[in-house]
Amino acid sequence: MQHVGMKGSAPAHTELMGGRLDLVIDPFLSILPYVKAGRMKMIATMGDQKVAGHDYPTVSEVVPGFNVGALLGFVVPSGTPKAVVQKIQADTAKALAGPEIQARAREYGLKVVASRPEQFDALLAREMQRWGKIVTEAKIQTE
Repeated sequence: MQHVGMKGSAPAHTELMGGRLDLVIDPFLSILPYVKAGRMKMIATMGDQKVAGHDYPTVSEVVPGFNVGALLGFVVPSGTPKAVVQKIQADTAKALAGPEIQARAREYGLKVVASRPEQFDALLAREMQRWGKIVTEAKIQTE
């Protein structure tokens, strides 16, 4: 398999549907409309669990322990006062707990977790350590 660098999802989708690429690895949410419309075929998802509400296979069903799930989060500049961060987190958590947001998230295969800033910081640190090691060992370079 050869990596073909693209400038975003839209050009990659165009190339895939035009037959100039054989495979695209892209966020579930980005390709779902094309899959539903029959313009793309889902081979597998990259997380360690099936996407809620969908029956697509996972890579981890073939390669145990494989997990390359997407991570989304809210961030602010590092100098933001703690009281402001706490207010943003509380308001965001309240909004994310709403039934409409939860239903839409499930529809798109998202799992909403309204963590506290220190929990998110710890998660990011673990992910940076995990992926940093892989990038270093594989000698991956940016293009």
